[in-house]
Amino acid sequence: MGAITGTLKHGLKVGNEAQINFELHTHLTAGQIMEAKEASEKVVITNINGRMTPVCVESPARLGVLMLCQQIKKIGVIAGPLEPSMFALLHEEDLAILNLYADVAAGAVSAAELSDKLTALAHSASPEVTQKGRSDSSSE
Repeated sequence: MGAITGTLKHGLKVGNEAQINFELHTHLTAGQIMEAKEASEKVVITNINGRMTPVCVESPARLGVLMLCQQIKKIGVIAGPLEPSMFALLHEEDLAILNLYADVAAGAVSAAELSDKLTALAHSASPEVTQKGRSDSSSE
């Protein structure tokens, strides 16, 4: 299985150090896909023809997250697949970066498009950076 590498903007903290370099698998195995699909399912009770019936449903959003978790080979010293609880700690800009690289691995985005989109992400500052030290009052 090949790998694709990149750098996150914010990273994941291990101790005091942010882990920003990552590797993604270029593809998933059938077993990884099955594991993600099974983990994205839950049983809900629904009314079918007047009877309360258990039904297995899959969350497309959760499936996407779990497949990306499986695709992560490592982030810095953190070995993949990434646990969903660790994945949840990622900054939204880092999520966008990982999704872009996953799209490259899937052939949905070209290297040139990746470069353009990463440049656009780099030029857009995070709200926490642009608002740092600013007050909401109009008198300042």
